[in-house]
Amino acid sequence: MKVTYQELFELCRKVFESCGLPFGCREDCAELITWSECVGYGGVEILEQGMDDLKRREIHQIELLHDSDHLIRVDGAGFPDYVLAKIALDLVESKLVDSPQTIHGYIQSSTTTHLLAYEAVRIAKRGRGGVVHWYENGIPYWAFAFPGDPHPVVLSGDSVEMALPEWHQLSFESYDYVLQATTEKKDLKRAINYILEQNLFDTILSFEEHERIWEQSRKYGALVEETLWGKLYKEAKNVLVESTEQSRLFGTGEHANR
Repeated sequence: MKVTYQELFELCRKVFESCGLPFGCREDCAELITWSECVGYGGVEILEQGMDDLKRREIHQIELLHDSDHLIRVDGAGFPDYVLAKIALDLVESKLVDSPQTIHGYIQSSTTTHLLAYEAVRIAKRGRGGVVHWYENGIPYWAFAFPGDPHPVVLSGDSVEMALPEWHQLSFESYDYVLQATTEKKDLKRAINYILEQNLFDTILSFEEHERIWEQSRKYGALVEETLWGKLYKEAKNVLVESTEQSRLFGTGEHANR
């Protein structure tokens, strides 16, 4: 079945409300899941698979382990990446307000999926150069975005890190993923251009590829398995209000016309 961006966003937002996430967090998580579904990352399935576990966790379990000028370390208490990254990003961003630099956020005790790529865009939306690094099935991934970019560039391979500026290279081995926000955007952009020109990567998901799939989803609707939609709707129905239900029923998506 096909659904519109707004239909999917509203449903995800209600699911996160049902799972107990606070207001600001559930809005951002819904945005991330919706974006990921619209670019083909399968965020709806990831959300559905983790709902029961998410409901068992409390935000206060997340622990800030270290806080210094250029570095924070966070224990995610088992929260999924799409929840924890928003919280960690707020901590990273707060350190850049008074001191332009590059801040590293090391996160442990969390999951890692391609959904993390959108966090580079979130950083970029705040006027910074955004970098996210994680491993998935043993493969190192890097996502990059700059102010004005609605989508990231995602690269894999062991050679990527060594071509980055020194202050972007990693200093710890124990982490699940790393967020980096920098005011030194020109140096980072120059390094990424070099990586692309010299093919210092194994695979690439380009900005253009993200944009192509995104535009198709926005124009024709995002393709979501009906069984997954039904499971999310069942979770969300306790908090759905009449206006949201009317929006779903009378919207423009395929599901709305049923």
